[in-house]
Amino acid sequence: KVVFSSDHAGETSSVAKGETIQNTIRRISGFKPDIIVLRTPKEGMAKTASEFSSVPIINAGDGKGQHPTQSFTDLFTIKKEKGEIEGQHLVITGDLLRGRTARSLACLAAKYPGIKISFVSPEVAKMGQDVKDYLKKCGLKPNDAMAMFLKYSQNLPIVAYNLAYDWNRVLSPTIERMGFKTLPKC
Repeated sequence: KVVFSSDHAGETSSVAKGETIQNTIRRISGFKPDIIVLRTPKEGMAKTASEFSSVPIINAGDGKGQHPTQSFTDLFTIKKEKGEIEGQHLVITGDLLRGRTARSLACLAAKYPGIKISFVSPEVAKMGQDVKDYLKKCGLKPNDAMAMFLKYSQNLPIVAYNLAYDWNRVLSPTIERMGFKTLPKC
């Protein structure tokens, strides 16, 4: 029905100009769109927006929090290519600490029976404890959420390849957020 979009929302949106997210969402949902798709640099803002909206909010990424829309796309691709998600061994490689796609994919994939998830990253980018705790709550045994925390002097793609996985999701590291000026040689 109604589409609102901005390539530079961080600079030009009503929130950037001082309006609260609550007022912005109330105003947009007042136009009666079918959904609001929200992408924001602030972790948790999509959840906050959902509390003030009269229409569903789709979280298209919120800071370093979650990116469920990308995770649904990843799982759709796995299902299409492999025929099923259940029982697959998924390796997630890259900046796992700050990568919202990695966090969302691990949490969503953990809901499928028999899934095995392995994390491959340098020490400075290992998966957060909150995600590992969530995986345990979903019934994954500690060995099922195997963590390989490596130094960047090792070649991550080769290590991931040697895990005998069914699907590898490689996330590009943001070197500045990992504390490097340039990416160390692998």
